[in-house]
Amino acid sequence: MGKLRTAAVGAVTGLGSAAAALACGDLAAALTGPTSAPVVVVGSAAIDLTPTWLKEFAVQRFGAHDKTVFFRSRPNRASCGSE
Repeated sequence: MGKLRTAAVGAVTGLGSAAAALACGDLAAALTGPTSAPVVVVGSAAIDLTPTWLKEFAVQRFGAHDKTVFFRSRPNRASCGSE
């Protein structure tokens, strides 16, 4: 197998594993409550660690929907490797 193909197989395997882990976490959250979903827990921790100036910018830019924008964009950032 070539290096490019090996890298592609690794990337697809990693994305599939991440998707399976999130699906299992969401299934567990369905049984225990929506606030225990992995996306919510990690997102809340990330918001808590975000610098104040950036939080203020998000509130000014997106208003009351700042957390909605954050949570909806999270899977895209995760698949791009920026989290």
